[in-house]
Amino acid sequence: MRFAPLTRTLVILLLALVGLQGGSCGTPELCTGEIGKETIDPNKGICQKNCECSNQSYTGYCELDKGKTTGHCVSQKRESCPSPGALQPCTPLLTSQCKLGTQTCQAPGLQSAVWGDCKCSELPPGQYAERCGKNGSCTKGLKCVISNAEKNRGFCTISCTNSCPMYTAQGGAKKIPTCQKIAGANANEKHCLFLCKVDDDCPKGFGCNAKLGVCD
Repeated sequence: MRFAPLTRTLVILLLALVGLQGGSCGTPELCTGEIGKETIDPNKGICQKNCECSNQSYTGYCELDKGKTTGHCVSQKRESCPSPGALQPCTPLLTSQCKLGTQTCQAPGLQSAVWGDCKCSELPPGQYAERCGKNGSCTKGLKCVISNAEKNRGFCTISCTNSCPMYTAQGGAKKIPTCQKIAGANANEKHCLFLCKVDDDCPKGFGCNAKLGVCD
């Protein structure tokens, strides 16, 4: 079949357009796990699963539309962190789940040193507070803090900005450590402290130091 020059041009353009459209046919593969492999900003994008809103560069969740299986991403950019395994308290994006949480530097699924998703689950005290070992050694992600008040006593804890993750005290109550500066520690840093009046205010394995009013 022979086409006039103008008709031939239109046919070529139509075929090219169909070719471009063909790559987007079908349903894109859904992500798996908690964190996707992408790095693009998904905020306000259409989603079905949380991992479509939480990727290598952004943390977030999928807010499903009422009565539907799809919704829109609520996401914000991840911030860089000091070293893999470090911990810090955080405020979840979805505050209806909890008011305080904890996030891990380069959490499983992340390929670079950025803060992981804010987890609402309660952290056992041993994961963010313990006694200092020899020469001030601590579990990875924790820092040994020694107060000027008692040079020979120290405990490992995480640094904080405004809040700390909750814990279950020996008496069974849910408590949140106080985020404050400690005499003798770095003047620019605040740390999570277990304040107490009696041993039951402290996490398991700690006792109340009545002199200082803190668990150690």
